[in-house]
Amino acid sequence: MSDNQSQGKRHNNVLPNTYIPLLDHKTQYNIIDRLSKNSILQFIILWTKLKNTQPRSPSSKYTHQGYINKILKEVKEFKQDFTRVPKRRLIDKIIYEYWAHGLNLLQISQIDCQLIVDKSTNAPLWVSSTVKDMNDAEVPISINPQLFLHALVKNLTNLYLSYIYICKHPKLPIILIRIQVFDLNGMDVTQKPHIVSYKPYFFGILVNSPHVIHSINNDVMVHSIVMQVFERSLPQNAQSLLKLVTPENQFPVKSIESMNILKGNSRFGNSLGIWTPYADGTVDMLPLGAIEDHQVFKQKEKEETPEDGDDVEGIKLRRLKKIANLRFKGSINGTVTPTGDRSKDDTTEESETPSEFDSIAPIQYTEFTIREKPGTNTVERGLGDDGRTSIRFKITGADIFGGLHELSVRSTDPEQMILNPEEAPHWLTGEEGASLGQIKDGTFIKS
Repeated sequence: MSDNQSQGKRHNNVLPNTYIPLLDHKTQYNIIDRLSKNSILQFIILWTKLKNTQPRSPSSKYTHQGYINKILKEVKEFKQDFTRVPKRRLIDKIIYEYWAHGLNLLQISQIDCQLIVDKSTNAPLWVSSTVKDMNDAEVPISINPQLFLHALVKNLTNLYLSYIYICKHPKLPIILIRIQVFDLNGMDVTQKPHIVSYKPYFFGILVNSPHVIHSINNDVMVHSIVMQVFERSLPQNAQSLLKLVTPENQFPVKSIESMNILKGNSRFGNSLGIWTPYADGTVDMLPLGAIEDHQVFKQKEKEETPEDGDDVEGIKLRRLKKIANLRFKGSINGTVTPTGDRSKDDTTEESETPSEFDSIAPIQYTEFTIREKPGTNTVERGLGDDGRTSIRFKITGADIFGGLHELSVRSTDPEQMILNPEEAPHWLTGEEGASLGQIKDGTFIKS
């Protein structure tokens, strides 16, 4: 990741990259332990190269470069014996030997942002806000990271002691921003100022999109201030003021990849479920694309029959899976990968083999309210009652539409099906993404 950090040279209330917070060994261990073993090794190498994170030799036995060479030699040995080296040993090396003086703010910020890139379970949950002008029109934004950093520092340092870290996501068109604010809390036993940190805030600026994603925080006052500072720091002028509008009826999404698909400058955000191939360019090929790739020239798939050597139940199941794939992913084989998703070499020791049912944008929560007319007459209804039912149901899980996809092919017997892919309404196949809404007389209405 390429990054920009605040150095604190012109602002007294900005902590420098090299500031080392007072953290005990257990806290430091927990910070590093959130990383994968591979990422820990990569950070050891990176930190030996950066000026603000280079280790200090513990004795005169080594020169500065000699100590760095010693560390790099040990890392090489760890890599060669990767599977047998426990993660605890690597963390202990960092805490008690390589960086025994403690991790500084730059190192901690880099770890936090790497968790987002690694798709770690310890990464923040995301919600979104929309940038609008004074006429309530959405405004796509594109920032200069360095200029935006200076604006953030200028606006925030009038209110808090702070540290801000900005970097570019290595695969997605997202600029990540980590904002940490501090309070001075008297003196500790060493007669040094004791700094209390608030939970870090994370923002993701989706390039050329009017949407900004950000983490959630329970500290209402500080959260409100940080959001206002971020809003004032957006590229604007007195004649064209911008505001940040946060919808109330939204639930956090775990994956930044999902947020990039749903809120980024991508056709996938409005083309999910059966419409996915239109966003992927599979159906409506580009005007300058190779003509032989057009659907008209592609050989039609051979229809499977019982003569293929399979039993009737197997034929039924394959047909059912094709229907389910079409409904949930818009493809017979169900394989659709949006641009910017996991690359072939993006693997770590914790990576899992993708399931055939995985959604391209996993969503963890959705909620629908079904409002239908049951057929009662006006005499049976109360005053002001339009006669519609109001049934609300919620679905939660790691990948709710991927789970529904899997449930839809559990049985070929219509009587035993939990969800029939031929009859499932479009809003249960993921077409509406993370949108909540009402189902009024069969029509989805976004909340």
